[in-house]
Amino acid sequence: MGVVTGRDLAQLCRERYSRRMTLLLWIACDVAEVVGNAVALQMLFGVSLATGVLLSAVGTFAMLALQRVVTLLILFVGFCFVVELALARPVWSDAFAGFMPPRALLRYAGMLWLAAGILGAMVMPHNLYLHSSLVKNHVPTRDDDTIGEALRGVNIDTFASLGLAFIVNASLLVVAAAVFHAGGYTQVDDLADAHRLIALLFESHWVGIAFAAALLAGSLNATVTGTLAGQAVMEGFLRLKMARWARALLTRALAAVASFGQHGSNALLVATQVMLSLQLPLSVIPLVRFASDARLMGRWRVARVPLALA
Repeated sequence: MGVVTGRDLAQLCRERYSRRMTLLLWIACDVAEVVGNAVALQMLFGVSLATGVLLSAVGTFAMLALQRVVTLLILFVGFCFVVELALARPVWSDAFAGFMPPRALLRYAGMLWLAAGILGAMVMPHNLYLHSSLVKNHVPTRDDDTIGEALRGVNIDTFASLGLAFIVNASLLVVAAAVFHAGGYTQVDDLADAHRLIALLFESHWVGIAFAAALLAGSLNATVTGTLAGQAVMEGFLRLKMARWARALLTRALAAVASFGQHGSNALLVATQVMLSLQLPLSVIPLVRFASDARLMGRWRVARVPLALA
């Protein structure tokens, strides 16, 4: 949609929906990544959560200046969890059986709450706005040949990115199941507890360091993409321009106010991810409508089987 129309999802929402609907769709989603940052710094260096939030702001400013580091951080996160996956030695038949959700998911609110959080953490709605904004300038002229070539490149990039994200998220879940649940530790529901136990069960403090370092790298990366996405959302919906450093400072200040205690941070982290999951339809429904609109997309519109799947 961004390649074909030259406009991102937020801009099209502003053009085609009422002001009330536009304001409803305007979302800000930085708190989860900031809290993850702070908890990781607490694990690695023993600092307080408030100090961790402040340090994460400094890290975000540095990352905004060095955006090429983002790819390296993603690869580092993947490497850490693949190493831990190899050490955990999971029962792969059980892991693949886990692709089918259990019936208990609909009976126990806690399971459904965490499942919604996992969905929101992996498919973050603000990334739909960011990606449509990043790709809209991929074509200098919008003729069929140029658009076709750009779409092929964008498709490869998208599938590779989502594939890597799936591997990292799946690795984290499989490691947790193989290390904690299989060992009888079924009440691990806090990042700090997970960090302590994983080092104890692997009998190596290096594994704990790798866990915390991967969390820090992942949340630093997410804060950068969150800041860039927030910029695209604000400019697209509200035509409100704010410098990246100013928006990062604003959201870090709000996150510092929202952080409340070591175990409270875990509740806040999961709650914000559940909010992201609930916001997904507000991003996906306009995206599917615009991408399948023949008047807007012409011959490039999504149709038939892809549209039915969407």
